[in-house]
Amino acid sequence: MRASSIDIHPNAKWSQNGITVAGGNGCGRETNQLYYPYGLYIDDDQTIYVADYYNRRIVEWKSGATNGKVVAGGNGAHQLNCPADVIIDKESDSLIISDCGNNRVVRWPRRNGTRGETIISNIACIGLTMDDNGYLYVVDDENHEVRRYKIGDTKGTVVAGGNGKGNRLDQLSYPRYVFVDRDHSVYVSDWENHRVMKWEERAKQGIIVAGESDSLIISDSWNNRVVRWPRRNGTSGETIISNITCGGLTMDDNGSLYVVDYEKYEVRRYQIGDTKGTVVAGGNGNESRLDQLSTPTHVFVDRDHSVYVSDYKNHRVMKWEECAKQGIVVAGGQGTSLAQLEPEGVVVDQLGTVYVAEGRNNRIIRWPKGATQGSVIVGGNGQGAQSNQLNGPISLSFDRHGNLYVADRGNNRVQKFNIE
Repeated sequence: MRASSIDIHPNAKWSQNGITVAGGNGCGRETNQLYYPYGLYIDDDQTIYVADYYNRRIVEWKSGATNGKVVAGGNGAHQLNCPADVIIDKESDSLIISDCGNNRVVRWPRRNGTRGETIISNIACIGLTMDDNGYLYVVDDENHEVRRYKIGDTKGTVVAGGNGKGNRLDQLSYPRYVFVDRDHSVYVSDWENHRVMKWEERAKQGIIVAGESDSLIISDSWNNRVVRWPRRNGTSGETIISNITCGGLTMDDNGSLYVVDYEKYEVRRYQIGDTKGTVVAGGNGNESRLDQLSTPTHVFVDRDHSVYVSDYKNHRVMKWEECAKQGIVVAGGQGTSLAQLEPEGVVVDQLGTVYVAEGRNNRIIRWPKGATQGSVIVGGNGQGAQSNQLNGPISLSFDRHGNLYVADRGNNRVQKFNIE
């Protein structure tokens, strides 16, 4: 593929009935047939170029044609052997072909060409593309990397992956195809990791832009780091944020990670692949002003990307709207008839009701939006191990039915409270 100049509306829809524009006449070698088509390139006049993999050829199909024309290969593996992708280099009016079976990239004249010229050799090439400067990008699926080649360059520069086979953000695992946008960011289909990665120009690692990393994100507080750990058969974790006194963490619907740094009295937001982050709550010292936090412990982010923080030593829960310079007290603080709020885990529902785990008070509090006081919904019956008691609850969560789950720290158990 080559970088597209088409801007497609994010809500665009396509006809659900496709039209066959190349092949469709069964598997075979005739000019109206294809045999395992791989990559394709669409020219400005809607002429289609297909890497016809097992026929070892590139076929050109004019718009509306019922037969294709072989424009490269088709006469044995010495010409092309299982080509995987094709693009057009307009400057030289030639095809650039990923000749996968011969471990090379070939330039083939587009008009009446009878043989190709090897321009890159000894590469396990799959997908390829070209940017607006004429640089060529080639996927090497055995070295798990993408390389960029200047015109005439045979060695190239790694622009994605190249750190061995794996699932870290600086790694790829059997990448297949590549796309380059106008900013020269590289998008790679990371096949075995079931994801699409974006590598910005000169980046040291990629960003997941599609698919699932299927991993646990862990606040490894004792080691002052945040770790990504594969959820399936993971044997070790990868440090994604280091040198942070991390407490609670959460993730928003854009995949941005929010982490409490309780020694810096702040919450930072990290985009995928970011290691520095941006302060979104606190960060102005250890006091009680509305722009400050004092030993924050847990964090929650709502659909509007407002950040809710359990501000432990200030005995309150703070809400910081996106881009706000200071927070709003939404639970606790002054004027409550309950014993002084000792907030730890915090969850907020769609109505703005705040739910708080109070470890020292051995209870879960519900605080409606705009209310001056909250009410006990579970616990509050003294410290203990009975089914209606809690002992130092630290965090809470709800399932999709509204049932409440509490990490009952002092009792070394998780309690479920069914909604009635």
